[in-house]
Amino acid sequence: MRNLLLICLLSCNISCLAQTLPEPVLPDWNIHLRGKYLIGGLLEDLYWRGYNYGISFQWKRHLIGIDGAVYRQTNERDNDFDEAQYREINRRTSIYLDYSFRLFYNDYTEYYIQVYSRVHGNTWFWRERISEDYSPSNPKYFEERARGHFTDFGGGLGVRFHPKPHFGIDVNLNMAYRSWINESIRFDEDMWITNEAKVKNWIPMLRATLYFSLNHTF
Repeated sequence: MRNLLLICLLSCNISCLAQTLPEPVLPDWNIHLRGKYLIGGLLEDLYWRGYNYGISFQWKRHLIGIDGAVYRQTNERDNDFDEAQYREINRRTSIYLDYSFRLFYNDYTEYYIQVYSRVHGNTWFWRERISEDYSPSNPKYFEERARGHFTDFGGGLGVRFHPKPHFGIDVNLNMAYRSWINESIRFDEDMWITNEAKVKNWIPMLRATLYFSLNHTF
């Protein structure tokens, strides 16, 4: 709730810029369906996939949006003979809220500033056995888990390219303040140990997504 109030406050301050900038030729309104699906890897032991999906609403210079985001990364662990033994999996989900204010605009490109927040952020970590012959010294190794919760708040600059009337790509670079609480459980010396870590730091965030505009006059 605090992040939402901050977004509203900053949005009001940014909106004051509209009185000092020349009004561009824009449609009065637009609706964008936005999202992407990415998959990649590094050699054969590290691979990931992620996707986001959402909608944004534009009125003149102002745009607000909401997305759901999912990211999963898998690391395979090998033995000395390069045979996969087990995998470590990290999964992250969140809801992305953003407000952007258009600064400059032409037929194919627009530049903007924005504030955003990631809320209901959740992280998971666990291991999965690949080889049945692998026997770790810790008998509960594959039962150890970690679960976290995080919130981001930040802002930055972005650009949207729309070479076609309906389609475009949105890229922005932000700095965000992340508040993260992670709780892990591990087995050590015949007993389960629970640890809780709290981390607060600034992180850079590069984000790119595709969008489809419903208003054909865009």
